[in-house]
Amino acid sequence: MKRKASYAEIRLTLGVASVGIGLFAANLALFHWVEQTGIYHLLGNYAQYICAYGGFGAMIFGSMLINDFLVQRRRAIAREDLSKFLVDLNAAKEKKVVVRKTRR
Repeated sequence: MKRKASYAEIRLTLGVASVGIGLFAANLALFHWVEQTGIYHLLGNYAQYICAYGGFGAMIFGSMLINDFLVQRRRAIAREDLSKFLVDLNAAKEKKVVVRKTRR
């Protein structure tokens, strides 16, 4: 039986892939590997700038997706704890027996 991927898992996967691609593109530009890889012929004189800005943009976007995953995971954990607490609280209210002490 196939399990559906949650939004958090998709965000994490896309974020890690985007950061990896961004690091690769930024390294192409920063270490002048553009001429050696053949991207120079595809993009022309602006290949280094396109790789640099595109790589940094991809890293920022990927970091935002990973941050969304971390925040959503924390909220899910907190919501689950809160729901367990509320269920326990409601159960305790139903079972509560009033015992009054008499004064002497």
